[in-house]
Amino acid sequence: MEIQCKDWDWNNASSINVSEEVFSFNVRKDIVASVIKWQRAKARSGNRNTKVLSEVQGTTRKPWAQKETGRSRQGTLRAPHFRGGSVVFGPHPRDFSYKLNKKIKKIGLKSAISARFSEGNAFVLDSNEVPFIKTLAFSKWLESNNIRSVLFVTNEKDENLLKIASNIPYCDVILSCGLNVLDIISHKVLIFTKDAVNSIEERLA
Repeated sequence: MEIQCKDWDWNNASSINVSEEVFSFNVRKDIVASVIKWQRAKARSGNRNTKVLSEVQGTTRKPWAQKETGRSRQGTLRAPHFRGGSVVFGPHPRDFSYKLNKKIKKIGLKSAISARFSEGNAFVLDSNEVPFIKTLAFSKWLESNNIRSVLFVTNEKDENLLKIASNIPYCDVILSCGLNVLDIISHKVLIFTKDAVNSIEERLA
């Protein structure tokens, strides 16, 4: 499969051959949804907590006598049915993550990448060097190419690109080794460097 590489003037500069197994994969929306569900579950902090009776602070004295008061028997004011008491069956800290097969993760990532290429919303840059130093110039470049939500995928950490993209909404930078389905789906446009494409092809082929 041949992909055209663009320069920073957004003109075709060269082309590269990539694996159809990775960049033109049969899109499985069901698996993409499963991977996103797994990622979001894994990201949950799970730190909600309510106090059981033994954790509620307060007196341990019996509210009133067991008999001869005309009221029902009570052993503590920290019981759930009293104001300020404990909570019955409330949430407690837990781990929401679960296991997902590596094969499913790989198919989900291939599907997400291939979907962006089939839509015409994925591009490859011919040069790894960013010609912009200021955020304003970079922002104008995005506007001129009608790019509003973009994920830049690089093979190596580029401090200059991270700096100029940090103040632009819906513009993020990620290393190819950390590319995932949720980040791809969260951005409308994908822009790869040549090295990143080769790295992803080695990772998924």
